Amino acid sequence: ADQANSPVYASVLANIAVLHVRSNDLKNADKMYNQSLLILEATLGQEHPSYAVTLGNVAVLKERLEDWTGAEYLHLQTLDLKRKAIGKDTQSVASSLHNLATLYETQGDKVKQYKYLR
Repeated sequence: ADQANSPVYASVLANIAVLHVRSNDLKNADKMYNQSLLILEATLGQEHPSYAVTLGNVAVLKERLEDWTGAEYLHLQTLDLKRKAIGKDTQSVASSLHNLATLYETQGDKVKQYKYLR
């Protein structure tokens, strides 16, 4: 089996992305996350919880890059995927709701923020 196209390798790439984020190397973090997502999509599919979690991490990275539109889109997509993959009443979905509310708070959109904090 090609280890460079395995979910384990995708996880390694995502972990490297986290290290890049922590060292404020956001460009390389974005690159690693995107490679990870491509592998996860090809091996597990977009409906898999691991894909959704990684996508959520990319959404948070987009916030750090001040790409508000990209962050919002990815947060909403993550929330939808998690609800479908693992159900609505889970800690992971709650975390995504919190991330979305935080994004709207950063943007000063109290109406949307409140919608996702309920």
